[in-house]
Amino acid sequence: MLEQGITYNTTMGLVAGAIMLLLVVFARAVQRPDRSSVDGWGWMFVSLGLVLAITGTHMTLTWPLEQIPVEGVACCAADNVAFGEPAMLFGLLVVFAGIALIRGERLAFERGVPFDVVSTVRPMLYAGAFGGIGLVLIGVAGVEFGMWGPPPPDEPIARLMGESILERFYVAGAYIITGIAAMVAPFAPEHRIVGRIFAGATLVGGMMWTFLGITLFYGHIGFFPH
Repeated sequence: MLEQGITYNTTMGLVAGAIMLLLVVFARAVQRPDRSSVDGWGWMFVSLGLVLAITGTHMTLTWPLEQIPVEGVACCAADNVAFGEPAMLFGLLVVFAGIALIRGERLAFERGVPFDVVSTVRPMLYAGAFGGIGLVLIGVAGVEFGMWGPPPPDEPIARLMGESILERFYVAGAYIITGIAAMVAPFAPEHRIVGRIFAGATLVGGMMWTFLGITLFYGHIGFFPH
């Protein structure tokens, strides 16, 4: 049996946040009438999506995923479900969305027709909407089953929270808000209110995952050597 400690949900959280924040910037950029090529954006999504897809796939296929025994740590046997599977799914969708952007723009240029960004990526958005339902369920289940229980007191940032329930609801909120963004994404371009919900949820969720990833980097480096 392979015993695998959770060591790279750090990068997964940071990259997930980066993708969401850059998606907001990308959505605004492509709406400009004088926009330039989206080729660079496509390669950016491919590269970041690969990070999520590779790490998520490895974490998903490592079963059971067991945390190195640490007293007081409530996780992490189910992290391959909560972190690995969503990262694998959305990572692959982001990779193929980036490829579709690159290929679609080149075909449109060769044919001399305008490039429709929304139609190109909409199939991935529909697939991501189903994944969004899963994210909401993960957020609820994580609280219900105590997955994000009190963090180890030796961790530099976690010890500031003590027995507070702030962390578990923060993580659950990140999942639920991201899930909402994914579920409404296919319908955002045609509906102003839905578009605002998507933009707001993506922006807030992206900031939450980015902050979580940064704190995980600091906390894991400060905790695991002990």
